[in-house]
Formats: sequence, structure tokens, C-alpha cells
Amino acid sequence: MAFPVFENEGARVHTPIDYNQIKELAESVRKYGVNANFTSIQVERLANYAMTPTDWETTVKAVLPNMGQYMEWKALWYDAAQAQAKANVTAENENQRQWTFEMLTGQGPHALNQTNYIWSVYAQISAAAIKAWNALTKRDESGGHLTKIVQGPQEPFSDFVARMMEVASQIFGDAEQAMPLIEQLVFEQATQECRAAIAPQKTPSHLPTYSQFAQDILYLSPSPGDHVSLS
Repeated sequence: MAFPVFENEGARVHTPIDYNQIKELAESVRKYGVNANFTSIQVERLANYAMTPTDWETTVKAVLPNMGQYMEWKALWYDAAQAQAKANVTAENENQRQWTFEMLTGQGPHALNQTNYIWSVYAQISAAAIKAWNALTKRDESGGHLTKIVQGPQEPFSDFVARMMEVASQIFGDAEQAMPLIEQLVFEQATQECRAAIAPQKTPSHLPTYSQFAQDILYLSPSPGDHVSLS
């Protein structure tokens, strides 16, 4: 296993989690939200490390925006760890039967010594922590972050659409799934000239597919003096 827990000359060693990794995760939470696909991928990468229960608690507390969300995560983590501990009791492997809730959450006799677990225990700890993260309440973060993307007065429409699509992909993974929302936001947050050019192509009952939408307005430019028209 990789840091924070690793073996060095036959002895277990624990090192702090890399600060830059925590910083990047916190930035992803701030920019894209807790439930964004890009954020979830970063959280799942932490499972590549032998993370102790305390490592998970410290990291999650550092990157979530408020104590309320941290407490929600911790409760969900405890639930997932309890379910895993119950499954361990009936495991075929005798060692696994000893992997208790207290061990998985770093409590009781495991509050101070979390570096000498069997390696597979760290995998269970991380699985429970990630499951809890993915279960955090959605707070309509995606719409809030996308609504901050506004076309600049000198920005070509194609660049504006590209920026919107890039952030949507970070949030949703597959931006096509959220295309109705994206198309609506593109229309609402474009410049007045671009909205006027788009409006005839947009009906209340049906928005065009993105491929058609993008082709129609790819060459729109809001530069002063330009005549904005659909191709």
C-alpha cells in the first residue's frame, strides 16, 4: 500500500496526507460541489492509500464546507462501517471476523493505534468512507456553480459554450445527461445579442440537441459592431 501507512524495513510508518492532495480536493468541492463526478473521482483515489480512520476524519473535515456536512458524512460513515462489521462476523476468513466496528472507525482500543492493521482492513475503511461521501445530501450545487458561468461581453459564443460544457462535464461526468439544463443556462447567460439570435431557434416545448445547437451558433460573436446572426 502507499502512504499514509507503509512499511519501512519491516516496521509500519505513518505519514501525513500530502497537503496538495487535500488542497485540490477542497478546491474541487468549492468549485464543483461535493457530488460532482470530478470530486468523487478525487475522493475515490484516496483509496489507493492505506488511510486510517483518523486520516479519513481529518481529510473530510478539512475539505467539506461546513461542520453540518462533516457530521452528516460521519454518521453515514458509521452506518457503512457498522454494516461492514456485521458482515465480517460471518466471514469465512477467521481474521476478518475480528475486524470490528471499533477497528473500522478507530474507536476504543483502536483510537491510538491504527497503523498495524491487516492491509485489507484499510480497504474496508476506505470503502465505507467513500460510500458515505457518495451518499451526502445533494444540495443543488451543480446548478449553482453553472449559473456563475456568464458570457463575457467580448467572448466568442463558441468559447462561452466550451466553458459551460467543460464545467458541466466535471460536475456530471457525461454532460449529455444534463443537456436540457445546460442549453437553458447557455441561453439565459449569453449576451443580449446572442440571446436575440438564439431565441427564434428555441421553443418552450423543445430545446434542440446540443450538436444541432452548437452547429447553429458556433460562429456567433458578441464583439461590438458585429452583426450577430445564426449560420
